[in-house]
Amino acid sequence: LYKGNNEFISLNDLYPTFEYFNTESKRHYTIPVPENLVARIDWRSVASRINDSLFVLSGKEKGFYFISYNTRKQTFYFDPELRFANYNCKAFLVDKDNRLWIGTNKGIFKQKNENGIIESYIIPPALYHDSLDVNFKVINVINDKLYAGSTEGLFIFNMEKRQATHRFNFENYSAGSKNIMSLVPLNK
Repeated sequence: LYKGNNEFISLNDLYPTFEYFNTESKRHYTIPVPENLVARIDWRSVASRINDSLFVLSGKEKGFYFISYNTRKQTFYFDPELRFANYNCKAFLVDKDNRLWIGTNKGIFKQKNENGIIESYIIPPALYHDSLDVNFKVINVINDKLYAGSTEGLFIFNMEKRQATHRFNFENYSAGSKNIMSLVPLNK
């Protein structure tokens, strides 16, 4: 579900738990999944680290959850509240201003500095039509551009206008190659 520097989280299918491993400190924690959420999380879920004490975990089909880590007690807490319940959330990013970005099946959302305020980024009709099932899988911000990999290719957004300006679909090069699962920034 998640792999970071010296740490990873995996789903234990035999028991409704997540296993957190830190290879540097050689620590292992078992994080129980609330019983009423077991059916909402599986191999399709994606986890991302938000900061030193917070992870975000997507549901298998809709929304996401927070998992917090109490550094003093060295314990994890799985918050059962489903956020963004009407969206399939699979891409998460925290930018240099500590704002959370969320890539969904209905576009990209950015947390504003005011508590609880969310901005949306749109795809204009020239680059997108309703028959496309766009689900954003990865997002990255470089300078004044937002790069978003999706099930329908790579989208580039103008940050100031909060709108997609380009879409690259790589199917002409290889069948099925429009699904972008990761982005690697070069020469940031």
